[in-house]
Formats: sequence, structure tokens, C-alpha cells
Amino acid sequence: MKIDQSDLLIPADVPLHAQNDFRDNYQLIVKTTGIPFLFAAHDALLQQCTDAHKLIANPEILFQIADGGFVGALEISPSLIARYGTQYEKLTFIARLTLTTSPSNSQAIFHAVDSVDAPLMTIEQLILFKEESKLLIAGISVGIHFGTQCTPETISYICQTIYQAHQYGLPVFLSMYVLHTSYEHTAIDPFNYLLGIALNVGADFINITWYGPDNNVTTARQKIITRTHDGIKYISSGGPLCDPKTLFEEIRLQLDSKRSAGFAIGRNIFLRPLTQAIAVTKAIRALIDQEISPDEALELFNKTS
Repeated sequence: MKIDQSDLLIPADVPLHAQNDFRDNYQLIVKTTGIPFLFAAHDALLQQCTDAHKLIANPEILFQIADGGFVGALEISPSLIARYGTQYEKLTFIARLTLTTSPSNSQAIFHAVDSVDAPLMTIEQLILFKEESKLLIAGISVGIHFGTQCTPETISYICQTIYQAHQYGLPVFLSMYVLHTSYEHTAIDPFNYLLGIALNVGADFINITWYGPDNNVTTARQKIITRTHDGIKYISSGGPLCDPKTLFEEIRLQLDSKRSAGFAIGRNIFLRPLTQAIAVTKAIRALIDQEISPDEALELFNKTS
């Protein structure tokens, strides 16, 4: 099913000659339902746990999961796409152009205020790689930590990167990581503030991950975030590893209540053994495409894992 053109807002900074590419790339990402399902593997090798250490020994597992599973696109660094992508040329990729992970993980390595969202590749370099490799790189993603010393410079970089990506018809996913303490003693409504920033920098999809004493505040505040916010689609993350039934119930709730326009799930996929990881993606795809219940998704997971 092709996306209804009236449902697709093409930003004005996408030139006329790149608008068909933008439509095609968008279609590759959202598949038949119009709901993006990303396998967010960009920070898999930075997780501080035993299961993630296995991924460092064999990063190709991430590609095997995506290839054997039912995800819409694999979100991962350009260097890993370069290393393994030609063996999985049927996959759709979202190139993660910043090296960043959640503050809860980075604090184990360096202090949060010193965290850096380091650029990995320019848009021009990515386009050259895409053209020469012929791989299906359908978009980019960038991340930013709020409450760090590097925030202003990172916002400037992200804004310019989004503009450059649009020039080549690439949709952009923006991941926003927020430390609870960054806004703990202010009158700022952080979620409205972050949505305002997302609108100003021009992202097509956004995801907000909140870290602090009350991690559930993100879910609570998603109730006021509409399915489409002036052209920006809000993407829910899968959160920390949990039992499959809880994951499926949360996804079903998000779908039924129209709280989000799609999903970017990482730890609830790549921290499971290979067969279970693939089974989770199959169950999530059925939740999205076939509108099955969480119990039916769990039954499907148990049959295929």
C-alpha cells in the first residue's frame, strides 16, 4: 500500500528534484501500514551488560536479526553498514550519524555533563557511500543529550545536518535524551520545550527518552503528544529489557490510543538470544500490521522463539 500523498508532508527544504526520493525513502521506512518500526541498534555495542559484550564479539548478529526478522529498517552506524551491509543488501538502513548513547549508560564511562554527540560522517560522505554501495540507506538519525555542556553546538550541527539530508531526499529521525536533573529545579515544561526544539531544527521523526528517578514520566506525558505534531511524527522507544507480554501490551496501548506514530526498539530486541530476537520482531510486526492482541502476539512469539 502506497502512502497517501495527502498524509505525507514534504518539508520545503526538500528540493523539487529530491521530492520523489523523499517519498520513496519514506515509503521504504514505513512499509505498508504507514507506521515505522525501527530496529534501533545504533547503541547496541555501547550497552554495559554481558549480553551486549557478545554483540561486540560479533556485531553481525544485529544484521542477522534484522534480516531474519520483520523490522522496517535497521538503525545503525555507517561504519557497520559498510562492514556488513553488502551481505544484507535487501535490508533498509537508517544511518546513525552521531555516536551517542543514553546518559544512564554513558555515566558508567564519563560524567554526563561531558558527554559528546560526536558526528561520524557528513551527509556528502554518506550520499557518496550510498551511491557507490547501492545499499538501501533510506534516512538518517541523529541524537542529542540535553543538560550537557555540548548542547548548543550539537543543536547547530543537527539543524545543519537535517537541512543537508533533506537536500538529498533523506528523512531524519531525531533522538532526544534528557536527564531528569537537567530540569528538576526549573519551571520549564521539558516535553513542550523539546518538541519546540524538534520543530525548530526540522526533524521528520522524534523520540524522547527520559532518564531519572521517574522513568515512567515519558509514558505519562505521551498522552498529550498527538500522532502528528505539525508534520513531526513521535516515535516510541521500547525502553529497558522487559518480558515479552509487557512489551506487547505497551505497543498495543500505543497503537490503540494513537499516542505515537511508530516504534524504535533496541534493547528489547538485541538483548535477547537470536531466535527470540527475531521472534519478537515478528510479533511486533503482527501487532502493527494485523492488529492482533498482546496475548496473540505472545502466542506467536512462543511458537517462533
